[in-house]
Amino acid sequence: DKEGKLVCDCKHNTEGPECDRCKPFHYDRPWQRATAREANECLACNCNLHARRCRFNMELYKLSGRKSGGVCLNCRHNTAGRHCHYCKEGFYRDVSKSISDRKACRACDCHPVGAAGKTCNQTTGQCPCKDGVTGLTCNRCAKGFQ
Repeated sequence: DKEGKLVCDCKHNTEGPECDRCKPFHYDRPWQRATAREANECLACNCNLHARRCRFNMELYKLSGRKSGGVCLNCRHNTAGRHCHYCKEGFYRDVSKSISDRKACRACDCHPVGAAGKTCNQTTGQCPCKDGVTGLTCNRCAKGFQ
């Protein structure tokens, strides 16, 4: 460095003066010192391209059989969940798009008068209609109603 001190050339998504911590967003498993047999590489969190930050959770890591402990923070594009893998309330999943697509979640758009709520089915987008109302967004009178 500038002061003439030796600086480590960190590998395996690590950082710090002694490469003793994982780089930001590489918190899917805990930092461990590398051995001759195992690099113990820090792994990126799986946020499906909807978050820029994550944190490590030891309890989830243990529950997953020591496979994954990353928790995504501040999911964007109307997504939610540990991996930003489902749509937040008021949105449903557009199955024609990959979950990593920015437009994977579409607004429910439930009709303010015909719907019994603003939350729709996460897979179909069907809004809960009041009696005598039909349609995906509850915007039409059912047969026999006017």
